[in-house]
Amino acid sequence: MSSVLYSSIIVLLWSSCNTNVEKAEEYVAIYKKDTAYLSLTIYKDTYHGNMRVKGVGKDTELGKVRGKIMGDTLIGDFIYTPYRTKYEKRKAFVLLRQGNILLQGNGLQHVYMGIPYYDPASISFDNPTFVFHRN
Repeated sequence: MSSVLYSSIIVLLWSSCNTNVEKAEEYVAIYKKDTAYLSLTIYKDTYHGNMRVKGVGKDTELGKVRGKIMGDTLIGDFIYTPYRTKYEKRKAFVLLRQGNILLQGNGLQHVYMGIPYYDPASISFDNPTFVFHRN
């Protein structure tokens, strides 16, 4: 076979292998003196990523977010290790998608078997903690 045919086959195989490559979307939000950076990868009905919250005079929270997508709402948790500690903490996490903007909501948090979650009836996006804008 010719080298052109080999090249075509290699390009075809390479492109077919990379069809499911996940691409992270980068977001930034500011609330009072705190700044949050969110890198989010969405795949089908789930999401995962990294979040860093940096505040003036406060410790930086650096961790991972993950969860499920239900319509325009992303529900999950934020797992991070507080500064100068060795144990991870876990918080409930919820976002509302509005185009290129994500609103971080809040609500009444419960814990079931060590996993925090928001009571679905109490979730509110009226006064979002952070409003994330896509970079």
